[in-house]
Amino acid sequence: MYRENPFFPLDVVLFGEVRSIADGLELQLDSGMIKAIIIFVGISIIVFLIDWKFEKFLPIKKGWSKCSIIKVGCSISVFYIFFFSKFSVTSSGFDPINDYEQKGVLVGFLSNIKTLIPPKMDGYSAERIEEIIKEYQGERLKFSAIESRPNIILIMSESFWDIEEIPGIEFEKEIFSNLKVLRENAVSGELLTSVYGGGTSVTEFEVLTGFSKQFLPIEMTPYYQLQDLSKPSAFSIAQYLKHYGYDTQAIHPFLKENYNRNVVYPNMGFDSFISSDDFRKTESLRSFISDNTMVDRIISEYNTHKSKSDDPFFQFAVSVQNHPDYARERWGNNETISVIAPALSKEAISGLEDLATGLYYSDQSLGRLIEYFSNIEDPTIIIMFGDHMSKLGNTVDEIYVDSGWLDSNYSNCDFSYATHRTPFIAWSNYKDIREECGIFISSFLLPTIFEIYDLRGPIWFDFLNDIKEICPGYSLNVALHNDAEYSCRQTELEIETYDKYELMQYDFLYGEKIGQELFLKNRYEK
Repeated sequence: MYRENPFFPLDVVLFGEVRSIADGLELQLDSGMIKAIIIFVGISIIVFLIDWKFEKFLPIKKGWSKCSIIKVGCSISVFYIFFFSKFSVTSSGFDPINDYEQKGVLVGFLSNIKTLIPPKMDGYSAERIEEIIKEYQGERLKFSAIESRPNIILIMSESFWDIEEIPGIEFEKEIFSNLKVLRENAVSGELLTSVYGGGTSVTEFEVLTGFSKQFLPIEMTPYYQLQDLSKPSAFSIAQYLKHYGYDTQAIHPFLKENYNRNVVYPNMGFDSFISSDDFRKTESLRSFISDNTMVDRIISEYNTHKSKSDDPFFQFAVSVQNHPDYARERWGNNETISVIAPALSKEAISGLEDLATGLYYSDQSLGRLIEYFSNIEDPTIIIMFGDHMSKLGNTVDEIYVDSGWLDSNYSNCDFSYATHRTPFIAWSNYKDIREECGIFISSFLLPTIFEIYDLRGPIWFDFLNDIKEICPGYSLNVALHNDAEYSCRQTELEIETYDKYELMQYDFLYGEKIGQELFLKNRYEK
């Protein structure tokens, strides 16, 4: 907005639109706010008095000196701390640029900077980390295993979740014919994601690293604000596999700058990144590059790789076809899958028909990818998971409550559990493994798959699998338990276990990286 209008008022550029601060907020001049205003005005007066009193000693006779500018900046900062915090002006996390446009340069900067300051964690010490590491050294490293380095194709499918589970709804045709077959004949389960309706990169970050958003500042979107990802040594499964001889590639048929992927992917160990700029002949569905086109590119890149290298190949693909928002009209003249849902509004049904049609084509694309690699001799594992569930209708909970999926008197815990679950499958062309894994958090997906397929993952994955055995997940105040139940709080043992998890993550992302070898070595190394 400001970039388009160079004559935009300076006060709005600095402080943003008034409505961005005031909308939906009760502005009451309590004692805290009055104190903030007094401090701000007082410091400003002192600044001007100092400049006026000592003006003859300053090198700049007219206007403000550099010193006074610094003082004013300090006073504004104090004002922000006491005043803007009352208005809950915080970083959106998902779009820092929008923060600057909506809140202004000053407020945008101050609201985002706190996510860049490493938090302090009670109980963190070198001695405590070394104590945890000892459990994953010694005898465990003497085990042997058959060398196995299959190609790994990891797909995060935009807004892929099982809408056929919504009660009281009839679809014109079966949406997930291939997913159902894979659930019966491959490895499958559900992820409890940290995001709902958006925030794709958070699920992506958790899956690629095994780290949990639960332990990061609530406003933070890792790809934007996590400083560790700005370094070439940032950990991800791509970094680990590259260390052990894999060629690595990321594919996302959308803007390369989206979620800062063009910056973080190279640091996370991806040799190459194919974005929408690199797609020439494409099929477009819902104004986005289709999953079918993405599958074509996955296959094409695999064949190109095989013609040049004997090394195993790791591909990570992020689709965009089913991106929000949803309305039947997004399909233009193409036919959509009709939905019968007497309890839902016209808006909700329109959104459901849009999403259902998109998911149908996503499922067909997945089936085509599996069929292709069924005829390839090169050992290959294909893993697919959804990033988050979708908001449909006029409110965030309309279809879930009106359909009976969620009780109208739901708790925050019930809402999080009902609206943060996506499916995953893992299939290979060289091992016939059938296993239903239940539900766990996104961070545990790859440790689980690596263990099932006897792949040599980092010791970090062994650590995470041990955590999962005690508590399959804790996110958004939802605690998953080993009895396949969930509740709003963890047991004492689960809390103690997740404290270890948080300590290890803190050590690597913010601490001294004492446990770094857990991320670089596998348990079979001596």
